[in-house]
Amino acid sequence: MRNRLLRCMLALLGLTAICHPSTAQVVAARWQFADTNGNAITGTPSFNPGSTITWRVYLADQGGTAAPFLNKTTTGANGTIQGIAGFGVTVSSSNPSAVAVTSNPAPPGGINPVSPNITGTPWVGVGASANNNQSTANAVNLVAFIFSPSPVATVTADATGRIFVGTYQFTVPAGASGSATLTAATRPVFTVYSGDNSVLDPSLGSGTQALTITAVPEPGSMLLCGLGAVGLAAYRRRTRKATVTEEAAE
Repeated sequence: MRNRLLRCMLALLGLTAICHPSTAQVVAARWQFADTNGNAITGTPSFNPGSTITWRVYLADQGGTAAPFLNKTTTGANGTIQGIAGFGVTVSSSNPSAVAVTSNPAPPGGINPVSPNITGTPWVGVGASANNNQSTANAVNLVAFIFSPSPVATVTADATGRIFVGTYQFTVPAGASGSATLTAATRPVFTVYSGDNSVLDPSLGSGTQALTITAVPEPGSMLLCGLGAVGLAAYRRRTRKATVTEEAAE
């Protein structure tokens, strides 16, 4: 009786799994950090305290240069339209004492309807409205939507399968040490839309980048190292001279 009941329960669980398959969403595009030349950041970069680093943020299609996701066409009430019509992304640091995130320039106290972060991106010249609403000393929020002549004008991925979103600055405070992780993630309030205003958030993945801080030696430590090097050189000279004298005596 117990075995029969166990078999029934297992069968019921199997049927439930069939009727409710996994709903895990495949990441079709991901936020990506790059340098000012557009080269994706790799490895774990290290910076000295007191440094100010300027990086770019892209939305990169995971399908490659053809960008099947970012360049796809959507059909709806507004017709058949290709590309992306808007986005919202937040860049933040896991350890502000080691790496603090600032916009470019510093975040405004309130809404900045014409954010300088949008300058130079593909969104310029297509009727985009941008702001970095609610930016703080350690979280930069960049939002851009094409309102006019939307929904006709959109932005598509370039030859590398990416869309240039904006430029950010990361500051390593003086005396900082340790490490931090930068994260670029889709904003919950300001979503990402296709050309037909379809929500794309479930298909987007966050971008992360680990950083380390290289401690700068204190002047006293540098002096000790210098004295040690001088002493070692003198010791080697004396040793070499003694060896030559012994060989001559033989």
